[in-house]
Amino acid sequence: MNFKIFSTIITLCLSLIIMSCGGNHKTKTVQTSKEKVSVPKKEVYIIKKDAVKDIDGNSYNSVVINGREWMTSNLRVTRFNDSTPIIQVKNEKELDKYLWDKNYSYVNYDSLLVTDYGLYYNYETVKTEKLCPDGWHVASKEDWSDGLMIFVLNKGDNTAKNYYPERDLRSKTDWYYSDMNGNDKYKLNILPSGIRDETGKIVDFGKAAGFWTSTSDGNGNRACMFNTGGGMGIRVLDGRYGQAVRCVKDRKKSE
Repeated sequence: MNFKIFSTIITLCLSLIIMSCGGNHKTKTVQTSKEKVSVPKKEVYIIKKDAVKDIDGNSYNSVVINGREWMTSNLRVTRFNDSTPIIQVKNEKELDKYLWDKNYSYVNYDSLLVTDYGLYYNYETVKTEKLCPDGWHVASKEDWSDGLMIFVLNKGDNTAKNYYPERDLRSKTDWYYSDMNGNDKYKLNILPSGIRDETGKIVDFGKAAGFWTSTSDGNGNRACMFNTGGGMGIRVLDGRYGQAVRCVKDRKKSE
């Protein structure tokens, strides 16, 4: 994948989703685990420690943003929530053997990265709806766009010099260029996990982050992308690719 083209596409996607909002909101003081902040009620984000465990026993913190509760790290489970094992792709050459099967692999094929970066999954794995713990789901297109990205765009300081809203979601470290590191304002700690393409090659590790959504367009599969080009957005991606996954807690119909 040509990175310049990749960045341009995402920047264009970003321009399509920008919206404005208005209205006055009362403020309230929120106590998080580290600091006290004053924010409008609709902007409340609260960190929950060890909020949920997957079937492998991995524990995840969560954060509530704009009424949705997100895992603060990428999924790293190796079994479906009904205990069925998922096939592991151990290296680039092995992908061809399992290309159309439900599979996962370590990010950059490095097991030492799993705690921080989670795992890559192909879309066959995602669409089973059995990947996240019970009561949680793979973040949908709406979760990413309406629930998070547009919210962040509207709450950011768009008048500030060199302001890039995606940096409010990025991790503070580990991006290839230090000036690409984020401020992790919303505690989602999005790391540059890159993606695994359909040939098994790792693309843009350290320079971009790609996440599957649970939403398909009927032909391809939608993914939420963060990249070095100063943009974030939704685009269609081949289901054979491997990407990270974030889970969101199921909401009640009244929410």
